[in-house]
Amino acid sequence: VPIISVRFAFKGGSTQDPEGKGGISTLMTGLFDEGAGDLDSDAFQERLDDVGADMSFNAGRDTVYGQMRMLAEEREGAFDLLRMALTAPRFDDAPVDRIRAQIQTRIQRDMRDPNALGRDAFARALYGDHPYARRADGTAQSLASVTPDDLRQLHGRTFARSNISIAFVGAIDAGTLKRELDRVFGDL
Repeated sequence: VPIISVRFAFKGGSTQDPEGKGGISTLMTGLFDEGAGDLDSDAFQERLDDVGADMSFNAGRDTVYGQMRMLAEEREGAFDLLRMALTAPRFDDAPVDRIRAQIQTRIQRDMRDPNALGRDAFARALYGDHPYARRADGTAQSLASVTPDDLRQLHGRTFARSNISIAFVGAIDAGTLKRELDRVFGDL
């Protein structure tokens, strides 16, 4: 099958969210496909569609995860987009506000969900004051305090070559993979 899939993980995650900025890791990971380099959100999404790639990111408690799946024949363009997303995310105001509103809506929904409330109470009882007791999404108030500069600082602390694990599978040979790894992750 002429497909390439890459998954990667950076040490970090929601337990590393600064005090008063709970949910910043979740917000940051929602923004990597919302503009990077010289491409705004719409242009970045169009380019992803043009190369037929699927990209996603999410923040776990101890790790920030990312993945991309692409057609082998569109490898160069897809890897360019991944490189831009990892090394030059834009964190423009409009996408930040939109993704923040989506997370705040999810938080409000969870505040009416008995299962979510039970998970939160269990985590607080089990972990006490430890960061594992906090919600990965933060609170509506903590998310409201996050600025694009806060996101840039978190990105700079988290996204580094010394902090990553990477796995590739698919239609790519070892020599080409080495060159692509250097090109995509080399500027971190």
